[in-house]
Amino acid sequence: MAPGSQAQVDFARFSTPFGVVYALLVILSWSRALWVRFTFQQDQLTVLGGLHHAFLALGGVPRTVLFDRMRTAVAGADAQGGALFNAELLRFAAHYGFSPRACRPYRAKTKGRVERAISYLRQGFFYGRTFRDLEDLNAQCAAWLRETANVRVHGTTAEMPAERLERERPHLLPLPQASYIPMFTLGRRVSRDGFVSYNGNAYSVPDGLSKAEIQLRATLTDLWLLEDGRVVAVHPLLSGRGGCALDPAHHRRGVQPAKTERVDSQTDIWGAIEVKRRPLEVYQRVLG
Repeated sequence: MAPGSQAQVDFARFSTPFGVVYALLVILSWSRALWVRFTFQQDQLTVLGGLHHAFLALGGVPRTVLFDRMRTAVAGADAQGGALFNAELLRFAAHYGFSPRACRPYRAKTKGRVERAISYLRQGFFYGRTFRDLEDLNAQCAAWLRETANVRVHGTTAEMPAERLERERPHLLPLPQASYIPMFTLGRRVSRDGFVSYNGNAYSVPDGLSKAEIQLRATLTDLWLLEDGRVVAVHPLLSGRGGCALDPAHHRRGVQPAKTERVDSQTDIWGAIEVKRRPLEVYQRVLG
């Protein structure tokens, strides 16, 4: 396997005191450098956003990305059993310059590296660990990757993944300068207190909109709110569940949403996150 030629991607399921979470793993096949993020979802935006952040952390893009046959990447199979990737994944791959591939069905050997990485994550990091919430879990995992997983002597290469990554990084493709903007949108009704819900978090909506339903377009970093194709607000995309993004300009009375969901009984995360106002003309130009 040549440096920079391939990465493998997969999800693993974990049970926690605050519910089921999923670990998205990305491992470079040559250096064995590992990146992990825990999430509540396995949806397509989580996969694309995770890959984006993994490429940033690894310092470049591998030429091939090998997926397990997850539905967020593979839409079906052709007559010969070959994978048919969904359109959004193909757009994302073209933007970053890599070729997507899928593991062969019932051929465990094709995904051996990532399966061993999942086992190592369970045994070396997760079991016996305590954490407050998803944010704390990810912070501890990032420290473990930096201080343990990627600086240990790997059993196969007999070298540290971090040191091999330094040699592999020049062989990775450069990160694109332009941001990737997903194409799918969702309709959401505006609540009586002026919020919309997305993936268990609440986002404020400007007062005075003419319709009770607006469209959401989630990018890898932001959530766009649109009315009749016009961007009316942009919020940073929140991780976890139970969060609230409130732009002070949206609610003259400073209303916060009703508390419909709690993630951790010991931590009150419903304090609203105030959002800086952004010039909407920038996002309108992207929509064309």
